[in-house]
Amino acid sequence: FWIDTYVTELTPTDKLLFLYFLTNSCTNIAGVYEIPLRTIELDTGIEKSIILKSIKKFEKDKKLYYKQGWVWVKNFTKWQISSPSVDIGIKRCMEDAPEHIKSLIKANS
Repeated sequence: FWIDTYVTELTPTDKLLFLYFLTNSCTNIAGVYEIPLRTIELDTGIEKSIILKSIKKFEKDKKLYYKQGWVWVKNFTKWQISSPSVDIGIKRCMEDAPEHIKSLIKANS
């Protein structure tokens, strides 16, 4: 994580938030999950306006998307070990996502 070219160019706040989106208690094997902005704010101690600014950057950079309280970390599944049970888990998470996230994934995959 820390030597990834993208991460090394981030500000300290963006690094913290990007790491948070990868590791918070709501994430799952697919990197598609629901989390309120208020939870992010309380967990990280970062103000909502700064969180939204970072999310906008991540979206512009095509790394992460946040829509209507749902997150999709674009390349999250790329780092999962491939096995039948992991693949089933990822598929289940994707199926459980709301339509607006499924559309976002389809449009940006």
